[in-house]
This record gives sequence, C-alpha cells and structure tokens, in this order.
Amino acid sequence: MKIDILKNVEKKFAPFDGNILRLNMNGEKVPISVIREIVEKIFLYLGRNNLCGKIYRYDDWLQHDGLLFYKERFTYKKLKQILNNNKAFYNSRNGDDLVRRGYYDSRSRWYVRVYILDRIDLKKGEELWGDFDISISDYHIYKLKEIIENKYSVKLNIEEAYTYFQRINVANSQFDSSSAFNCIEFQS
Repeated sequence: MKIDILKNVEKKFAPFDGNILRLNMNGEKVPISVIREIVEKIFLYLGRNNLCGKIYRYDDWLQHDGLLFYKERFTYKKLKQILNNNKAFYNSRNGDDLVRRGYYDSRSRWYVRVYILDRIDLKKGEELWGDFDISISDYHIYKLKEIIENKYSVKLNIEEAYTYFQRINVANSQFDSSSAFNCIEFQS
C-alpha cells in the first residue's frame, strides 16, 4: 500500500508519531566526513538494536518540490559501501538541489534522510558539507542524541516530527498532494 508521507505525518503514523533528531544548522556547516561518520553510527546503532529489516532508499524531494520517488531496495552491503569513505558517500547523493536520500526499514520504525551539498554549489574556500535527520521513537532519539553529541562537536535539535515536516510542506509552495509521485510505502 502506498501512503503519502505528509498524510502519515498528519496522522502521526510511525515513524512520524514522535520526534525527529536533526542537526541544528544555525549557520553551522558540518563537513561531509563528520556527516558520514554520524550516519554510519546511526545505522550501526539501528543494527545493534535489531531495528533493521529490509532497507529501502528513496530520493526525498520534500525540500526541493515535495515529491518522493525512485524507491529501491537497498542492501546492507550497498550501505556499507557508501559509508566506507567520503568519495563513495558523496557519490551516493542524488545531485539535485535540496534533494535528500531517504532510507527506511520495511517495518516503518525509522526514516533517515541525508543531504550532501553538490561541489559546484560550494563557495570559494568552503568545505564540502551536509546534514541529516532521523524520525524514530523518542527512546532511540534520546539515545542517538547522547551517542552523537558525546563523540562529535555538533549541536542536535529534537523537534516534533509533525511540526518539522509541516514546516517543510508549508515552505514548499509547489507541493501538490494529489500527485501519484509523492508516495512512499510506510506501514500504517
């Protein structure tokens, strides 16, 4: 069954029934090497806590134009390959402005989104940077926040998933909820 991600947010279905953990961007640009390590830590945590079923990957266009499409089954082997080094991680990005890679498990327990700036958009002297967020139960949000902030000098925000995704939707004036392309398969 295909369900519109924003309708899942509105109805507060998992994994959008609680909070989201995200970088506090306030002008801070976190280097791609740190983002890669953090995303790797997130997936290691998910695996250690038996939270990984089948993994799927989407091109998440919510901040670009509101669409989600190009779902593909994603293996742990592929995930390890893209997290192996900064070049592979960079090459795994979608490449369009503000388009994130979205990863979720088949049981809808979490949704991880990763964004990496394109090299051509860097300002002179600027280091390659990115961001991430994860929607998951509050218990795991607080555990992940503690793990990440204890190891890396980044500031993380916890925000209600509903508020966060509604803000993205409102900011995106081109969003058309009647489109067949803005669907992502989450259990309800």
